[in-house]
Amino acid sequence: MGDVASQDLSAPHDTQYVSKVLTDSARDAAERAVAPVYVPPDPSIARTQATILTDLLQAISTIRSIDTTTVGEKKAALIAIQGLTLQPDQMDFLLGLPDARWTLVSGRSLQCAGGNNAQFRFEPRTWMLFAESGYVGQLFPD
Repeated sequence: MGDVASQDLSAPHDTQYVSKVLTDSARDAAERAVAPVYVPPDPSIARTQATILTDLLQAISTIRSIDTTTVGEKKAALIAIQGLTLQPDQMDFLLGLPDARWTLVSGRSLQCAGGNNAQFRFEPRTWMLFAESGYVGQLFPD
C-alpha cells in the first residue's frame, strides 16, 4: 500500500462518466457566448393591445351602466367577456367602484396602453392587477 504499481493495470471494459459540474459549466459558457438580440418595438402590437383594452373597458363600462340588471347578472356578463378572466372578488371590486373612480381607472389604462409611456409593457389585465393590489388608490387618488 502506498507504493507505485509495478505493472500497468487495465480495466476489463471502457466506462464513461458524465460530469454534471462540467456539463453545467459548458452549458453556462455556451449561454454567455450568445450575443443578445434586440428587436425594435413593433407599433402594430401596441395598437392591437390598445384595441383589445378599449374593447374590454367598453364591455365592462356597458355592464356597469345597466341599472336594470342584478349584481349576479352583471357578474355573469363579466364572465362572458372573451379574453377577460376575473376572480369573484375582482368582479365585486369592478362593480363596486364609484363611476368617477372607474372613469379614472379606465382612462389611465388607455393612456398607458396608448404608448404615452414607452416603458409600459401592457397586457390586457394589467390594470386589474393594479386595482386588485391596491395601487389604484396610489395611481388614482380621490
